[in-house]
Amino acid sequence: MTLDIKSILWTDTAIFQNRYEKSASALVAIKQALERNQPLGGGEREFLDLYQIVADGHPDHFTAVWRDPTAYFWVRMAYQLLGTCLTGAPLQPLAQAYCGALGTLEPREALAHHLADFKRFVLALHVLSGRDCIFNPPFHASLPFAVPGTRLSLSGKGSVLIHSLAGGHLEVSYAGRTGRIPLTPRPSSRPDTLTVHECPVTRYRGYELSLHPHGFNLPGLDFVSPVLDAGLAYQEAHVNLVAETLALIERYQPAAYAQFRDVMRFIALKPQRTGDYTNISHSDLPGAFICGVVHEPLELADTLLHEFHHNRLFFIEEIGPFFVDPEDNLQTTGAYYSPWRSDLRPLHGIFHALYVYLPVCRFWLEAYRGGEVTGRRLDYVRDRVVRIPLQLAIAVQQLARYARFTEFGTALFEQMRKDVAEIRDAMIASSVPLDVPAVICSEDGTLTNQAGKSNGRSLSAREAVLEHIRNYDLHKQCHGLPSD
Repeated sequence: MTLDIKSILWTDTAIFQNRYEKSASALVAIKQALERNQPLGGGEREFLDLYQIVADGHPDHFTAVWRDPTAYFWVRMAYQLLGTCLTGAPLQPLAQAYCGALGTLEPREALAHHLADFKRFVLALHVLSGRDCIFNPPFHASLPFAVPGTRLSLSGKGSVLIHSLAGGHLEVSYAGRTGRIPLTPRPSSRPDTLTVHECPVTRYRGYELSLHPHGFNLPGLDFVSPVLDAGLAYQEAHVNLVAETLALIERYQPAAYAQFRDVMRFIALKPQRTGDYTNISHSDLPGAFICGVVHEPLELADTLLHEFHHNRLFFIEEIGPFFVDPEDNLQTTGAYYSPWRSDLRPLHGIFHALYVYLPVCRFWLEAYRGGEVTGRRLDYVRDRVVRIPLQLAIAVQQLARYARFTEFGTALFEQMRKDVAEIRDAMIASSVPLDVPAVICSEDGTLTNQAGKSNGRSLSAREAVLEHIRNYDLHKQCHGLPSD
């Protein structure tokens, strides 16, 4: 069967449903493997009973819960832990991080804990259906805990035991006391109080995007502290900024915006400079990402498009690997120059960057063509329209020189190479001035000319790209780059 590579890259929406169906099939396979092999010596019984409750649930409620990013994460983790328990194979990196978070190196102990955590989805189904449920033994939830498929979460210190859901109330044990609390949002000024929240929501033209930091609090994810520290109040403070940003994406990249609406379940915001990263998407949390805030809607639109397309490429990776060497299909130690980073990157990372910056570049080019941006912001748009095509060309060269692609990877790469050439032609046809000043955007939205590191002189966008090569191409991999 011949694949429509251009469609797979940019327009095919079947890839989204295929991954959710694959995840549901993996859940069935996990259940069957547990029944057949009993690696916990009968300790699987509770999970198998919980599985049946989920299987008997209303299909619409199951879909709502199973499209939550945490459901895919749960299945991937269960698959990895079960595989190790059945075969004795070494734990994969995700499962290693999970075991480390639990404080155990024993995969069977981790698997037992993980199977018990399936109660989060059983609870979610009962919340959506308005039905009561009892957990015996109780559900041990680390705080903050987000109820999958909903905007609800519990916050407090440490953890909580959830005994039951009855009449819209949770029976819980927390801080040495057992009692009932209504599963409805209520304010609390004390961080040590067990509190029910509803996450802030950005609303734009019928679309509702949850800003849900608690949804990222999962064992084994070591990047969540910045958004948990930022909290719900920080999300609420930026609801309107995100709505303004979505409007720009719809205006300049309407097809990508339509996919964003369909795929993204929740995001979380943080101050840009907190943590050791700016933005992050995780391959095992499809439909979610963390975003560092910049108070310039054009720049934030760049980021949201960027992270959405990381998500889309994760879906595409389900079709097949990109590289011949299995190690190159992982985010391993970097050895290659990237025009967007100061650190060396793996080939997989450069491939992702090439992919996500193509739609980002299209966004900036349409913003320039639209003629609505003026003044200093127009200077910034011009910088993006000149700078990013140069960076794309460098990424193409890096991959062409050093990557060994599979047949599928080759097809994707060659189409992206054509897309880069088309963007270059479109830039020339739009009469974008090439000798534009290099402009950078700070976290508060301030736009300033970029100065050279050696002499402090204001650079052009092209000079800024060349300076980046001089400073960060440690292995001189860009030697022979065409001067134009």
